[in-house]
Amino acid sequence: MKLAYNDIERDNPEPRSARLWFLGGSSFSIKFHNQPTIFVDLDAARFDPHLPQSGSAPALDLKRSVFLPFDISEIRTKTAYLSTHEHRDHCDEISATWILEQGGIFFGPKSSCERANSWGEFRGRIVELDGSKFQSAKFGDVSIHSATNDDPSALGSNSYVVSFDGINILHNGDSLYNSEMNRELADRF
Repeated sequence: MKLAYNDIERDNPEPRSARLWFLGGSSFSIKFHNQPTIFVDLDAARFDPHLPQSGSAPALDLKRSVFLPFDISEIRTKTAYLSTHEHRDHCDEISATWILEQGGIFFGPKSSCERANSWGEFRGRIVELDGSKFQSAKFGDVSIHSATNDDPSALGSNSYVVSFDGINILHNGDSLYNSEMNRELADRF
């Protein structure tokens, strides 16, 4: 059975609970009781990335084999797009602009927001969060907190803690394990 976006949109978790849907690659969605859908690193693009040589690691040409399980055009409601960093599979133009065109909000570090601003006139709905300052924003009644992140391959990157109704969901993007950062997140949340 194929997942349709309406399956996510119609679902309304019980109070004090959340639903997460894995959407392939680095993408997933979050839904809380009576709150709009939040997408993290949504990637509707189909591309075969080329990774240049880096230090002693050779260049790689990859073939993508994971695709979004529904058509992006099924999203017709106001949703949020959280981008952990500016890499194409975490800051996808196709899905981000579609969400913005439907009245949604884009959240990301400076590097992701610069990319999103280059895609059109969405400035009022692109929200820059700097994880080094533990900034917060709201989407509906859900709090989105940016947190520091250790991703040496990105120009800028955020971890996110998505909070609602006593639930905190942490997503570190592509960050490396950092015990100091994780202790700080645990103390704060």
